[in-house]
Amino acid sequence: GGFALALPLEKISLVDVMQIFQRPIRLNECKFKKSDCPYISNCLLKKEIDEIEKEVMVKLKAITIASIIKKEVNVDD
Repeated sequence: GGFALALPLEKISLVDVMQIFQRPIRLNECKFKKSDCPYISNCLLKKEIDEIEKEVMVKLKAITIASIIKKEVNVDD
């Protein structure tokens, strides 16, 4: 039994793993609306959170399983 990874650990990002176990990662889902919001295109909060979300995704995509394992091994040394 068991499983095999389709890619080397250096090619698997934290985002890849997170998306396996949860719905797509979205920080910017409006929590206030109950239906389509007519102000969504001009929402200042949405624009700010969009920028934060982009930065978070870039950072999460840069973290690979290999880098996490390497840090863990270095901590244990």
